[in-house]
Amino acid sequence: MKKITIVYGTRPEFIKLYPLIKALKKNKHFKLQVISTGQHTDLLEQVHLEESFSPDANLDIQRRFGDLNELQGLIFRKLYDFSRLDEKPDLILVHGDTATAFSTALFAFQFQIPIAHIESGLRSKNLMSPFPEEFYRQSISKMASLNFAPTQSERDNLLSEGVDERRIFVVGNTIADSLFSRKKTDFKKKNNILISVHRRENREKLKDLLDRVHNLSFSLGEAKFEYLIHPSVEGLIDTKKYPRIKFLYSMNHSSFLDRIQSCRFIITDSGGVQEEVSLLGIKALIYRNHTERLNGLDSGVELIGTDLNKLSARITELVNNPSELKNKNRLYVNSVSEKIIKVIQNFVALREEAVCLS
Repeated sequence: MKKITIVYGTRPEFIKLYPLIKALKKNKHFKLQVISTGQHTDLLEQVHLEESFSPDANLDIQRRFGDLNELQGLIFRKLYDFSRLDEKPDLILVHGDTATAFSTALFAFQFQIPIAHIESGLRSKNLMSPFPEEFYRQSISKMASLNFAPTQSERDNLLSEGVDERRIFVVGNTIADSLFSRKKTDFKKKNNILISVHRRENREKLKDLLDRVHNLSFSLGEAKFEYLIHPSVEGLIDTKKYPRIKFLYSMNHSSFLDRIQSCRFIITDSGGVQEEVSLLGIKALIYRNHTERLNGLDSGVELIGTDLNKLSARITELVNNPSELKNKNRLYVNSVSEKIIKVIQNFVALREEAVCLS
C-alpha cells in the first residue's frame, strides 16, 4: 500500500482539498496521511469543525501574518522535524500558491519525494503580482512530478514554461466537487453589495476603499454595502468610521456561500472567491490589477483593477442597471477528485515497476 501525504495550511486549501481527501480515504490502494501546518490557525479550526474533520498531524506553526521568510523557514523546519519521526511518503500533494504549498514542495524536492501540484498552471504573467503567490506557483510547477491543471489554458501556460507534457494533466478544479456536493437552494437576491478584500498588496489601500464606498452609499438608494473582515486586516479597520457599511466577521464556508448567493454582486480580491462566483453564476468585480484566473472573466466576472474612480463608476452602473447582474454559470465538470486519483494510481504503479526493473 502506497503512502500519500497531503499538506495544507489555509482554509481555501482545505476547502478545495477536502473532496480529494474524502475520496482518497475510501481508496484501498493508498495509505493517506493528512498534515496541517496551521498557517491560518483560527480559520482552519473553523472549517475543520464545520466538516467534523481532524488532520493526522498539526504542525501548529503559530505564526500570524508576519515576515514571509520567517514563515517559510518555520514551515520547512516543522516538516523536517516531523519527517524524522515518520515513514517517508511515496508522494506529497500540495495545492495552489500558499507559503505552505511552496515550503512543502521545496522540502519534498530536496528530499527527493515526488510532488503533485493541484491547481497548477495558473499565471498572472507578472512575477510581482500577486506577490509572492505568482513566484510560488511557478516554482512549484518546476518541482512537481504531477501538475494537475484546471483547464487547457493552464496546461498551455505550463507547456510554454518548458514543463514536460507527460507531467501535465487537465482535470478540472476540485472546488467544483465541493460545490456540486452542496444542497441546491434558491436564494432571493437582496440589495446588499458584498466586499471581500484582504490581499497583502491591497491592505495599505483598504482605508481609501472603505472611504470611497461609504461616501458612494449615500447616492445608491436601497443598495447597502457589507464588508467581510478577514483576520489579516482586522486590526487595520476602524469600523466606527463607517456607519453605512455593515461589517461581517469570520463565518464558516457554507454560510459564506449562502451570503454571496443572496447578494446583488460582490467586490473581491480573492482568487478562490473569484472561482466560486464564476462557478455559481454570481456577478463580481475583481479588485486587483492582475489575475491568474482568466477563464472566468467572460462570465460576468470583471477584472476592475484598483482605480477607485473606475470602481465607483462601475458600482453605480451595476446598481442602476440590474440586467447587467445576470451571469453565465461556468461550472467545471465534477468528479475531479476521481480523475486525480486515477493519475496518481498510474504514477505510483509506473514508479514501482521501474524500481522492480532496475
